Amino acid sequence: NDTIHLSVKGVAEGWNVELSREMLNIPAKTFKDVDVTVTAPESAQQGDFLNITVYAQGNTGSDSIWLNTTIAPPEYGVKVEVKQKEVNASPGDTATFVFTVENNGDLYTTYNLFVTCVWDYTLERSSIALDPGEKQDVRVFVKVPENATNGTTRVVALTAESVEGGKQSTAQS
Repeated sequence: NDTIHLSVKGVAEGWNVELSREMLNIPAKTFKDVDVTVTAPESAQQGDFLNITVYAQGNTGSDSIWLNTTIAPPEYGVKVEVKQKEVNASPGDTATFVFTVENNGDLYTTYNLFVTCVWDYTLERSSIALDPGEKQDVRVFVKVPENATNGTTRVVALTAESVEGGKQSTAQS
């Protein structure tokens, strides 16, 4: 059994490093995990980095590990999902399809919206702007032709493409 004391060296000004535990009691032939949380300064830019060393000192020995944290470039992302896979409507009626557009990237962005459908349709809006993690529903109204026969199916797809970054996603019903 040993008691291990942990410490960190090499923390640059403005950066913050926290250990989930600074002292561990570890039974023989076992191990315990410690989380290391690194917080960059608000002024940090893409490519900035911090190299630190975490030291472990016990009664019977010591060890260390070198960790490097780098500010990654922000990424654009989008995810489109359909609320209901199947929508039924009679000939001459309008079917409403609801899609959810989610910004799963790191940056606020605008998405252009496109519909694929062989029948006449109306898209609720042609673009949508979302913060990271934000999602909104978008409706597509499809006019079922008067001469459509019962049981006829058509695919309706919505594609969202980010204006910046060119990321896109499509869902269909």
